[in-house]
Amino acid sequence: MAGSASSVTLQLTSQCGLFHYLAEIDYRLQGVSLLARISLTHLGEAPCLYGAGFHPFFWRDEQTKIRFLASGVWQEGLEHLPTDWSSRLAPHLDFRQWQRPQGGSTTATVAGMARPSWCTPPAVNG
Repeated sequence: MAGSASSVTLQLTSQCGLFHYLAEIDYRLQGVSLLARISLTHLGEAPCLYGAGFHPFFWRDEQTKIRFLASGVWQEGLEHLPTDWSSRLAPHLDFRQWQRPQGGSTTATVAGMARPSWCTPPAVNG
């Protein structure tokens, strides 16, 4: 682990069967933005395929709105694996315009170069 006042990098080395890897996640504050990066490095002798997901969690309230660009969505099946790709985003997954995220968990993966923006309006003192 390494860190500073504006960044932290966490690492994990794991070996389970053919899966011998180094996982690294890096969070960094840059101005008003949070930059996050994840990487996996295979350390085993024989080649091995990996699948990885990035599932950040952010606190939100009923006023929170988000916006980001994405090239499409992977729908998720009963076993939580991707089933169908679509470049059309359903209204509840289309965050090209500011929108409140719906409650609960989403069973789809939005893909592409996501550059999220996060907005929670300031509390109004009345």
